[in-house]
Amino acid sequence: MSAEHFPIEHVAHLARIDLTPDESELYSRQLDQILGYFARLREVDTEGVPPTTHVAPIDTVVRPDQTTASMPLEDIIRSAPASQDGFILIPPVFEDR
Repeated sequence: MSAEHFPIEHVAHLARIDLTPDESELYSRQLDQILGYFARLREVDTEGVPPTTHVAPIDTVVRPDQTTASMPLEDIIRSAPASQDGFILIPPVFEDR
């Protein structure tokens, strides 16, 4: 897909970004280059190449999970800025409009 066919203005609208005509032209050219690289990658023969998530083996070193005692609920509630009936109160995230 070429950038001339790619709706860069639509993408900018979805991202809530206002683009100047110069920016729109610049990003269209850059996107065209990126899509061109993907087109070139499609030409690479990958027959017989197993799918991988990493090019090198990864060994994650982690400690085993350990159960430990948690802080007493009374201490947590006491240290909260506001609480009610054993629950921590927080400011509303969504307000009625």
